[in-house]
Amino acid sequence: MLIDFDKNVASLKNYQQSVILDPRQWRTFQNQAPLQWQSIKFEQASLPSIPDVRGIYMFVVQFQDHSVSPLRFPLHGYIMYGGITGKEADTGTLRKRFQNYLREQKRAKRVQIWSMLNKWKDDIYFHYSTVASQVNLGTLETALNDAVIPPIVTNDFSAEVREMVRVLRTN
Repeated sequence: MLIDFDKNVASLKNYQQSVILDPRQWRTFQNQAPLQWQSIKFEQASLPSIPDVRGIYMFVVQFQDHSVSPLRFPLHGYIMYGGITGKEADTGTLRKRFQNYLREQKRAKRVQIWSMLNKWKDDIYFHYSTVASQVNLGTLETALNDAVIPPIVTNDFSAEVREMVRVLRTN
C-alpha cells in the first residue's frame, strides 16, 4: 500500500501550532482572584449552561472530554486563547461572549480566532471562571496570558511579554 507522504505532511502542517512552554512564566503567576475553572465543550448546545455573569475564559484544545470516564489519554490540553468579559456591553457576560464566539465561528471576522474555532471544532473546550466585581479583569487577563502565552493571543500581554512574543513570532 502506497502512502502519499507529501499529502500526509501537508495535512499535518495544517494542524501545526507553535507554543511557548516557559515554566518561569507560569510559576510566577500571581493569582489575583480565586478562580474556580469550569469546562464545557464549545458547541451551541452548551450555551444555556454558561453563566450569565462576568468572568475570564480560555479556549483549550483537548483530546477528550475530561469529565467522561474512562479517559483514553492522560488529562491534557493546549490553551490556545484567553480573554475576559464584563468590560463591554456586548460581551458583558460569559454567556454573551460564548454566543459571540459561536457567531464568529461562522464568519472570519478575526481570522486566527475563526481558524482556531473551526480547525479544532470537535476538540475545543471553553474553560471559564466567574470573577467578582471588585477584581480588575484587565489586570487578571494580562497576568494569566503572560503566564501561559496562548498562541492565538496577540495583544493582551504586558508590554515586556508582548514584545518578546512579537519577536519570537516574527522569526
